[in-house]
Amino acid sequence: MFVVLFADVEYYCGNKPADVVFVLDASNSIWGPDFKRQLAFVNNVISMFEIADNVTRIGVSTFR
Repeated sequence: MFVVLFADVEYYCGNKPADVVFVLDASNSIWGPDFKRQLAFVNNVISMFEIADNVTRIGVSTFR
């Protein structure tokens, strides 16, 4: 379950359907290790969600 903290108050997503899209920088200004850091971030975030057609859908796009 995904938890967000604001001023010591916890809010839960409540297992509501969501579409989450990540836009990754794949331009020449990003070095290989930094691109891998982006991928690790995406992996860490999506591990908090139940992914299925009727729950959470994930999209990824890159730009150059």
